[in-house]
Amino acid sequence: MKTLLISLVSDQTLPNVQLIKEFKKEVTDYLFISTEKMEKKGCRLWISKAAAIDDESCGMFHILVKEFSFDDIAENLGKFDFSIYDKLILNITGGTKVLTLAAHDYFKQLEADIYYVTGFNNEFIKIFPDRFKQINHFSSKITIAEYLYSYGFDFKLSEKSKIDEEYTNQLYHSFLENRLADFTEELNFLRSKRSGGVKSISNAKTNVSRFLESIGYKPIETDRLSPYETKYLTGDWLDEYVGNKIKKELFLSSDELLVGVTLSKDKGKEPLNDVQKLLGEGVRLSGTGPDNEIDVMFIYKNEFYTIECKTSIINRVENGMQPDGTRKFKESNILGETIYKVDYLKNRFGLKAKSVILTLTSFNHYVTEPGNPVERNNRTKQMEDLINRCNFSDIRLIDRNRLMSTDKLASLIISR
Repeated sequence: MKTLLISLVSDQTLPNVQLIKEFKKEVTDYLFISTEKMEKKGCRLWISKAAAIDDESCGMFHILVKEFSFDDIAENLGKFDFSIYDKLILNITGGTKVLTLAAHDYFKQLEADIYYVTGFNNEFIKIFPDRFKQINHFSSKITIAEYLYSYGFDFKLSEKSKIDEEYTNQLYHSFLENRLADFTEELNFLRSKRSGGVKSISNAKTNVSRFLESIGYKPIETDRLSPYETKYLTGDWLDEYVGNKIKKELFLSSDELLVGVTLSKDKGKEPLNDVQKLLGEGVRLSGTGPDNEIDVMFIYKNEFYTIECKTSIINRVENGMQPDGTRKFKESNILGETIYKVDYLKNRFGLKAKSVILTLTSFNHYVTEPGNPVERNNRTKQMEDLINRCNFSDIRLIDRNRLMSTDKLASLIISR
């Protein structure tokens, strides 16, 4: 029995992948109805890669149409021989309204099974035939890799720390209870060594040994810290803690949750801006793009979540000495740039992607800590603006106070 699944290609590619997976055992061939714009972006190829289909494993065809022309859509569909198939399945979730309506009318006449993916509660609806619209639930799960591929991303994972999970849990509670507030200088030094590690702890310009003793950490090699140890101690431990905690609480598999993910993406056949031309032919480019590293990402009930983990949203850098001889620190709030990064990536993960910023900073403590009335007022106004920016971008904030309110981390992330 020959069965053809027809997909309307648009920017929202995940519904196509979901329905392909759902009917993969019975479908023999695939037809993609696409446009020049979607072909330039590569959306059709993203779908086939994510769904693991190619010309060798099945018949795979595509038709290019003008997405706002009923006549052009009908004319191009008329060139394809649908009569050789015993069954037609149409996914009308993607495409413009014109393309959706034209495809619905055309394939309804051919008595195709027509489906729509809602994007909520793991549901898809059978639109035709049937007088009553049948609501179905996907029997297959989308993996992290399939989700990323469906939106054109490739990815690689950072090296894990290989440090015992129980120690990571202890370190979390030490930071959460603010026992390490006196080690700003040591942590700033270690952050500057994230890429290369610390070659000699004893010769470091700050008392790294005192910091390591306070957290009960013994280096793998005597008197040195490897790059992954340094990264772990300056924040990657929080990524691992959050990942381990969510994985256990939601009973996720290894292909449903990833920690330390660096994304890359094809810029398309014709990028909108040519970096070299804009900056000048004589300028040497670094080849790097925006920060596309995500601390934790997971799939739960076919919904996609990202978490940006920050041990603190306040950077404190030594800035001279006080009149009494104590060190003076300059503070900067990095929540704004964190929101920008999260929002930038969130908009590339589909309409239903959910994003979280998690920090061990207490927002209330930050805005009410000692200082003159003007400083406190400025901190409060700044945080109020940043929190409202998160509300505008639908980014959930979790600070130390919220973390201390429950043992169930997942309940703070997936609740609405």
